[in-house]
Amino acid sequence: MTAKILNGKKQCIKCGEWFDNTSENFHIIRGRTCSSCKSCANKVSKEYYNNNKEKLLAYHKEYYKNYYSENRSKILAKQKEKNANLTDEERLERNAKNREWKRANNYHKTYYAKNKERVKAQHEAYRNRLGEEEVKRRQRRYNQKYAETHNKDWYKHELGKEQ
Repeated sequence: MTAKILNGKKQCIKCGEWFDNTSENFHIIRGRTCSSCKSCANKVSKEYYNNNKEKLLAYHKEYYKNYYSENRSKILAKQKEKNANLTDEERLERNAKNREWKRANNYHKTYYAKNKERVKAQHEAYRNRLGEEEVKRRQRRYNQKYAETHNKDWYKHELGKEQ
């Protein structure tokens, strides 16, 4: 079945429905509208993805790993440039948005659950690298800095300990 066009309308070859021949209803490839409407094309795409999910995920993972390793310096330079152009207000807004997303999606809990052993090993390495006294000193400094902001009783209790 070929797509038919009459009076600015085009018939989808999948479902047979008539739509305005615009980018609102049909995907555009090489300057021309596709023969199937967007909803039919999306259904086909979704079905293909569901049938080949593992294969596609493995491919994309490998592709981006290779791409990043080959273009690492270019990517980092672009990120640095993008971040340098942010105003303080934009940076704070972005950080707040990220923080809110992490809270809403229980990011820290799910990450910890998936990477429990790795996180424990990192914490242990940190403590070994710095030494117990330095870790305690940094904790006290952190508690002093954020006691007012967080307004938590246990912070205030920690402040009363040796300084």
